[in-house]
Amino acid sequence: MEDFARQTGAAVVFPYYTPAPEAQYPVQFEQVYGVLDHFVNNGDKYSLKVDSFGLAGDSVGGHMAIAMTQLAQNRKLPSKIGQIVLLYPVTDTHSKSETYKTFKDGPYLSEKTMDWMIPAFLPNEEDRKLPLTSPLQYAPDEVLAKFPPTTVFLSGADPLIGEGEAFGHRLQQLGVDAAVIKADGQVHDFAMLAPVRVSPTARSVVELASLKLSKAFSDK
Repeated sequence: MEDFARQTGAAVVFPYYTPAPEAQYPVQFEQVYGVLDHFVNNGDKYSLKVDSFGLAGDSVGGHMAIAMTQLAQNRKLPSKIGQIVLLYPVTDTHSKSETYKTFKDGPYLSEKTMDWMIPAFLPNEEDRKLPLTSPLQYAPDEVLAKFPPTTVFLSGADPLIGEGEAFGHRLQQLGVDAAVIKADGQVHDFAMLAPVRVSPTARSVVELASLKLSKAFSDK
């Protein structure tokens, strides 16, 4: 997050939410949307220009960014989301892509870990078949077609690469200005994970992500 702030020159708001299993869906979505709504409607109080902004998230945070974009549409948020950056996002909590088999044991993120995390957040299986929780399968075309320019960064050695790639391609098929970029040989969370985020690949991804986010600001 510090890198994004330095490279974009923008304020970065990092919302806190109650982790699962201490809380389950939809608590976390409502908490984060509450933060988004607060800053959009109180930008002057914080000396922030909020007429246009960017959303970014990695892993579960990418899942959250997709959900916030949907909620912003549904609830008519009075500011424009100008860019979205998704790093190896969760896009499907209802089913598994083939890459879950390919990278069953990771490295770093395993199928077993995801099999614990998803029920911890979504104990009710029916809740895994909703637009907010599984946007790859269940978000309506008319909602996704209104997404702003979106960049999806993927780790090459990651069980989530299949669903991330499919989500990016679905946006493209709907006419969204969407790019899908794979970092071959990288593990899940490589751009944020302390031991590897200083690698040339991770630094390049953060630089490009920052450039994309900068396009969200109306004065750039």
